[in-house]
This record gives sequence, C-alpha cells and structure tokens, in this order.
Amino acid sequence: MTKPPTSAIVIFLAITGLIILLFATGFVRDIVTGPPQPMVRTSGKALIKAVFSLTDHTGKPVTEKQFRGKFLLVFFGYTFCPDVCPAELQIMSAALDKLGAKASRIQPLFITIDPSATPSGKWRNMSAIFTTASSA
Repeated sequence: MTKPPTSAIVIFLAITGLIILLFATGFVRDIVTGPPQPMVRTSGKALIKAVFSLTDHTGKPVTEKQFRGKFLLVFFGYTFCPDVCPAELQIMSAALDKLGAKASRIQPLFITIDPSATPSGKWRNMSAIFTTASSA
C-alpha cells in the first residue's frame, strides 16, 4: 500500500478549511445573494399624514384638527366584542394612568369597525367605563 503524498493532504485540508471559513464568515453568501441590507433607522416626524372625519359617541363630528399637538393612540374594534376589545381598552387606560401628567399629550381613540351595529347609547356606556379613553 502506498502512502498518499503529504503535500496533497495538506493542500486538500487547506482548501477545505478555506471553503468552510468563507461560508462561516458569509463571504460566499454575499457573493450569491448580495451583501446584507443595513437596518433602516428613522427618527423625526412620521411620514404618515392622516386626514379623517369621524363621529364621536355624542354624535358630534370629529376631525384630526381637534387633536393637533397630541399623539393618537388608535384602537380599531367594535362595541359588541366580548373579550379582546374591553381588555385592550383596560390596558390602554392603565398605561395612561401610569403615565400620569404625561398622558395629557396622548389622545386615545376607539374607532369602531362596525358603526351600524353600535347605537350611540352603547358608546356613552363604554365612554363612562373607560374614563381615560375617548371614543370616536
């Protein structure tokens, strides 16, 4: 039996190690799929501009102009939601309570996804239960 040349084993191991190293560092991945995209970091003003016209729980019209200078905490739901909506409104109310005076900069809005199924009396009842949450 003949021994394989030592230099052939060394070259084979060196090439195999180089390939493993290139895969481990992502070099081969970058060649195949391109370099990873940098994370997008944003700061400053939101690019979302919302113009809306709603009706509040007393039947009065409400627009975005009434909330200028405030952050809007918007929750979409419906008043006949048995579990999730009341629980989430309680969480929103508790969070605003914990903020104390800072909560004055935040306007919570509960917007129904089914206004035809929500009589105005139901809105008044919900508004009384969740005193820090406004409904529109």
